[in-house]
Amino acid sequence: MMYLSVKPDLPTVEDVLPYLRQIHSNARYSNFGPLSTELEAGLLSAFGSADTAERCVCVSNATSGLTAALLAAGVNGKVAVPAFTFPASLGAVCSAGATPVIFDVSIDKWAFDEIIIEDILKSENISAVMIVEAFGILTNIENLIRMCLSHGVKVIIDSAAGLGVRRTGRVVHPDVFEIFSMHATKPLGIGEGGCVFMHNSRVSNFRAAINFALPVHQDHTVYWGFNGKMSEYHAAVGLAQLRRRHVLLQQRQGVVTRYIEQIKLLDGLIFSREVAASPWQFFPIRLPDEQTTESFVDLAAQKGVEIRRYYRPSLASMYQNFAHNSCLSSEQLSKTMCALPVRSGNAIAEMDEIIDAVLDSLKGAMNYA
Repeated sequence: MMYLSVKPDLPTVEDVLPYLRQIHSNARYSNFGPLSTELEAGLLSAFGSADTAERCVCVSNATSGLTAALLAAGVNGKVAVPAFTFPASLGAVCSAGATPVIFDVSIDKWAFDEIIIEDILKSENISAVMIVEAFGILTNIENLIRMCLSHGVKVIIDSAAGLGVRRTGRVVHPDVFEIFSMHATKPLGIGEGGCVFMHNSRVSNFRAAINFALPVHQDHTVYWGFNGKMSEYHAAVGLAQLRRRHVLLQQRQGVVTRYIEQIKLLDGLIFSREVAASPWQFFPIRLPDEQTTESFVDLAAQKGVEIRRYYRPSLASMYQNFAHNSCLSSEQLSKTMCALPVRSGNAIAEMDEIIDAVLDSLKGAMNYA
């Protein structure tokens, strides 16, 4: 038996059935239907900031949310994208008709920091910066956001795996959008879907962007769009899942707490200790070097545990024509980062065996007695 790195945990059929009956009764299946609207309100209440100007809009998936945010913000020039991220980040920029410019990240933060952002704004004529919250670990990025806004640059926050915890350090502003995934593999998964938090002044443009630029009003600045709406069926799963959010979060954060208590005894591993900062799709750790990483992955596989590698290879390797530089930090991270499995729901019973196998494999790879 192989324990997969990521295992979906969705509501039961019984949990979703009442909402499916509502869909049948409403005879409304898409196009910003009542369940989708209810889910938006629920997500805003659960995870929104204290700013009353903030709104939430559901989308068909997080990638469409990234693209629509760029369209709604009127971005048509260069967009700075970190080299250490999932390829969808770059794909969304291309889909919006903008030009990605790939930059390196901080090897310590696994993401952009103030120095890198400053270099980006000085070295390129940038229209927007895509700040990626690596692995869904939400950090205080208020300074980064304000730095971009002070230069008239839009901010797109890719927090794909971060839906499930309160957002900190967020600036609610017409030029700031934050996007989350609700893919089946995410902590608050619904199958396919996503949501986007934004300033209320951008909602009309954003909805137009995910609805073929319809309806056309004089106050719209979006002149083309695509079909990025969430169906009522996915919203039904989302509403059922939202009711489970406290238990899911408690279980997943509990697993990460157990990991930290064990692996903090091993020298040479780098990982986040901010348990409350993420709903934890998985638990990312950085190993000392590529050889140790490869050995760990192999040993874990022999014990029946899949260890995935994120984000590998880096975007600078995959799309060299868009790379601003060689992105050495991102390359090193892509060779040494691993995702440890995290479970919730019925599958949480697997964690004892998984953690034991992970620890034995780490010790073996790092030559512990």
